[in-house]
Amino acid sequence: MKKLCILLALLLSACGYHLVGQGSGSGVIPADAQQVVIVGDDHAWLKSVFTQTFKQSMDLPVVHASEADAHTAEIHLENISEQLNATAFDTSGIANQYQLMISAGLRILQGGKELWSMPSMAVSADVFATGGSAEIEAQKVSVAKSLREEWARKAMARLRSGF
Repeated sequence: MKKLCILLALLLSACGYHLVGQGSGSGVIPADAQQVVIVGDDHAWLKSVFTQTFKQSMDLPVVHASEADAHTAEIHLENISEQLNATAFDTSGIANQYQLMISAGLRILQGGKELWSMPSMAVSADVFATGGSAEIEAQKVSVAKSLREEWARKAMARLRSGF
């Protein structure tokens, strides 16, 4: 059985198969791209986290749109959404648990041509209502921060692997 698993692993690696996030190089970003512009549907809260994650993961400089040229790849964050929905209620009908969901899609363009796209990807977590509205809001802010970082990591993994 062990030999079969090893053989299967070798066959998969020989055909170029790899896990999401395990690709080498810059993934779906074109090899001739010398810089990147990140555009984010006017949602600075996710764009800034994604930009920081991109800068830490890739060797390409991130520039402003005014500095773009023919060797600039454009990464578009699209359909960005943050939703907070009540998921559980106490006996009096007051919400005591919420689900916070952040979703967005990615597209890569160069020279006006779409090279790759990732349909909307979502991450979610629970927010528990244990105190007053200020405490709930503080917990929501904390959960949202961690979800934005999680979304950015997952998006980078997809970008690097091409899946």
